[in-house]
Amino acid sequence: MDIESGALVALVLGFLLGLRHATDADHVVAVTTIVSEYRNAWRGIWVGGSWGLGHTTPLLVMGTTILLLKERVLEQYEAIAPVFEFGV
Repeated sequence: MDIESGALVALVLGFLLGLRHATDADHVVAVTTIVSEYRNAWRGIWVGGSWGLGHTTPLLVMGTTILLLKERVLEQYEAIAPVFEFGV
């Protein structure tokens, strides 16, 4: 398997696992509760999208950092993981 196909498989797998995670009961209930406070559908879409962006941004930042800095970052990941969790 070459690098391009390996990267594509990783992206597709990550996307599918993210979809599965996003549809877990705790996420659905949390977003439904937040969105149900607004009677405007566009406001609900905005809140739901913001929720998703809040989950995606730390993953993209951390993933890019790990790809660029590899070993140095992985050794210190346990110390910075709570910072990203707080950011979400």
